[in-house]
This record gives sequence, C-alpha cells and structure tokens, in this order.
Amino acid sequence: MKTVLPVRALLVLQLFLVAPLAFGDSDKSLRIVSWNISGDSFVTRPNDFLAVLKFMQPQVLLLDEVSPSAGEAALLQVLIAVDPSDNRPWNIEFGLSGGRQRNVIASRLHVESVEEFSQVVPYPQPARQRIENRMDPGDNQASRYGMEGGIPVHGAIVHDGDRRLLVVSMDLQCCGGADDDWQEYRRRIEAREIRTLTDRALARTRADGLVLAGDFNAVGTPVPRLLLSGHYRIRNSHLRAVRIFHIDGVSDWTWDGRGTPFPSSDLDGQYYSRHSLHVTASYIFDSEDMDAQTLAEFGLQLITSSLLSNHRPLVVDYAWK
Repeated sequence: MKTVLPVRALLVLQLFLVAPLAFGDSDKSLRIVSWNISGDSFVTRPNDFLAVLKFMQPQVLLLDEVSPSAGEAALLQVLIAVDPSDNRPWNIEFGLSGGRQRNVIASRLHVESVEEFSQVVPYPQPARQRIENRMDPGDNQASRYGMEGGIPVHGAIVHDGDRRLLVVSMDLQCCGGADDDWQEYRRRIEAREIRTLTDRALARTRADGLVLAGDFNAVGTPVPRLLLSGHYRIRNSHLRAVRIFHIDGVSDWTWDGRGTPFPSSDLDGQYYSRHSLHVTASYIFDSEDMDAQTLAEFGLQLITSSLLSNHRPLVVDYAWK
C-alpha cells in the first residue's frame, strides 16, 4: 500500500534532498542516481523522463538495461533540458558490453574512460559452458544468445574536484532463485567478473572512492551481492550497501511486481567504499509517493514512474570523508 505524504513533509523533502547541489564542490554532497530503465524511455517518453530528472537533479546518472538502439543523442537532448541555464556539456559514456542491455554513465563533471570497461566484457568460456549445461532444452535461446554481447556492465571515473570516483553500473541476470538454477549461477559469474575488473582498475589507477550500482536481481542467494561487496586487500574495495527507502520511510522495494506473479522487491541497489565516502541522504523515487501539489509543480503524474519502468530510481547523496 502506498503512503502519500502531506504537503508539509514533501516540502521538507524538497529542501533536504531535491534542491540542486553545487557541481564539483568537494565540500558538498555528490548526488548519484542509478536506474534500470528497462529499454529506451528517454526516447519513447522524453517528457516524463525529463520531469523525473528535474525532480531528482542527478549529478551522476547511472542507467542500466538500456537498449542499444536508444542513442546518445536522444539522451543528451533530455539531459540538456534538465537545467538549460547550465552551459557545461554533459559527458556521456555508453557502454559497449551487455548486448541488448547496456549501461550508461552521464555527468556534467569530467568523466574518464576506464580501460577495463571500455570494451565488451566476455563471459569466461569455461563458466559460460557450465551456464549453458545447466539450462534445460526448453530454455529460451535468447538467454544463450544474450551472452554473446558480454556481461552488462560499464565503468568510468568521475572527477569531483580533485577527487576521483570510480563508478560501475551493471545489470545482473534476472529470475531463477534456487542455489542450483542456471540464472543464479550466471549472476555469480557476472558478479565475480565485475569485481575482478573493478579490483584490477583500482590497482592500476588512482581512485579515491568507489560506487557500484545497478540491478542486482537479488532473487536467489546473497552470494552475488557478497561477491560485489568485495575484498579487504585493496584500498577502497570493501563496500557497504546503501540502506534506502521510499519517502514513507518504510517501503524499500525498487522493482514493482504488481500485475506479476512475483512480489515487489528490492532488486536494485548501490554499494560504496565506506572508508572514503559516507551517505548524507537517500531515497527511492516513486511518483505515486507524491501529493497532487508536488506532482503539478514538477509536471508529474501519479503513474509517471510506472510509465517509464517497473524499476524505481535510487537517489543517493554522498560526501567525501
């Protein structure tokens, strides 16, 4: 059941969370928004997509499960409209790996490519063969073909003043659940490879902090999340999960299961390097949580979130330690 907050509470929310922050000021929070858009909503529903971005005011935008046909130009057109008075260019990295499910990193801060993520990230052949061996003959051939495009992940370094933040966006395999399901096994392989590349990047180049974000599809065991949270042997590599809620302070689902056989669940998340960053504010955006006055002010409708994706964006403000 949704909780609609009174106008007064929403005004407090807007002052505390939504007010635009100074970009590139290391003394201020850095707002990172991660969102599984499940396709190309910035192409098919640009006005709704823009209205949500205007509310969230991201400084770093991480999109996952983006259709490769959704071009960079279409996204750029929407991003420019978030704040037309800001003439700094948006820097967009459209990931190459993931086949039909790509990851995108966008920011007005300087974005530096990371060689570990600047190409298709393949499934290791022995592991890929084991995944296919676990599939039933009736499993969708698209699942097998989907591995041709590589693991859905992309990473880059965002320059926040003199700080360098490695951000990695991903979309792990969906569905399954049991310990021996091929989907769960594939999630583990994806998480392991992503952490391996992340650790390799941390060892090779300077990064003052790390954020991993995306759709973890955590419907099975906690193992994929544990693999992502990392090791202790490399600086900034041991990560903490952001504990995040809708603005009612109770609901924590990020995927809307209404109309499906499955319950709404917290499939999406963000992890951060606890030794270098701390969370100053966070919330899960959902237009259904807003009252009529707030919806009208931002050009939103109650159904806007549902029109854009079954997943809800995560809005997290970080500050450097």
